[in-house]
Amino acid sequence: MAEVSALGSLFLEQEREIQQLAEDIADFDDVEEINHTPEGAPSNRIARRISVYDRYKANDQSGAINVLELVGLDTLRKRCLHFGEWVTRLESLSSARE
Repeated sequence: MAEVSALGSLFLEQEREIQQLAEDIADFDDVEEINHTPEGAPSNRIARRISVYDRYKANDQSGAINVLELVGLDTLRKRCLHFGEWVTRLESLSSARE
């Protein structure tokens, strides 16, 4: 949910639904705040607005990876600070072993 507009590349005929999704989360100062309940999880929010998402997810288990590729790791790290900190910790573990 860091970059809702990226969904437009995956769901070409769902512009209205993607706009509604963007409106749903517009009031959150921190995009990570939406993920505090199962109902608030980004995948569940997307599924409620984009009916074909469940079929897409069922047919392509890498759906989250596709969105990540569209959004980019740098954008996710900037928009999702806790996620960015977690990735930095993982990277530091990797570099400590080298």
